[in-house]
Order: sequence, then structure tokens, then C-alpha cells
Amino acid sequence: MGVEFQAENPVTALMSDVKTGELRKDILPEKVLSYILEFKTDLTKMTDILTAIEDEVKLLDTVVSLGLAVRCDSNGEDAVRSQLVALGYDAWRAKINMGLGRRTNPVTATPEKQQ
Repeated sequence: MGVEFQAENPVTALMSDVKTGELRKDILPEKVLSYILEFKTDLTKMTDILTAIEDEVKLLDTVVSLGLAVRCDSNGEDAVRSQLVALGYDAWRAKINMGLGRRTNPVTATPEKQQ
């Protein structure tokens, strides 16, 4: 569906084909406690991807939780909540990352640090 699986996610290392998300055959019989699949895509594909996920979940004998991460605009609003509600999801914010751990001011070298 044109998603980009996150390279840093351990599940991606278990894929035989990162373009399709196909898992290696040798690990398919394994049982797992938790499996977090992360991917990136365009918002224009969101409805189709959610529909595909819903279809696949019906074939599984397990619990599935779905999380969606989006950036807010300058007013703190996101572009997807209303779409999710229209699709029947109970959409609410679970986490807001303000990026406070990031250095925002340039660091200038002092003479003692230049040596």
C-alpha cells in the first residue's frame, strides 16, 4: 500500500521484503507477546490503510491496538481527528510531544572549548 516501514523498529529486521512487509518464513510459527509495527505514509492514504488493517484484524485471533501519530499545526490542531471520528474511531490525544528535549538555540564555542 506504499507505506514506509520504520528501519529502527525491530520488527522491520524480521521482514524478508520491507516493501511489502512480508515476514521471514522461518519466524512465522513463533508466538509473541507484543508486536509493534511502525510505518509512515501520506495522510491521503489513511482511510484505505485503516480499511485494510480492519480487514486483516478480522482474520486474527488476538487483540489489536491501533495508534496514529501526526504533527499538529501552529494552532495545535491535527488534520486527522475529524476524519477518524467520521470513520467510526474514538479518536483522542494520548500523548503530546512538545520537543522540549531538543536544543533550540545555537551553541557558540567559547575560547576554552575550542582547544
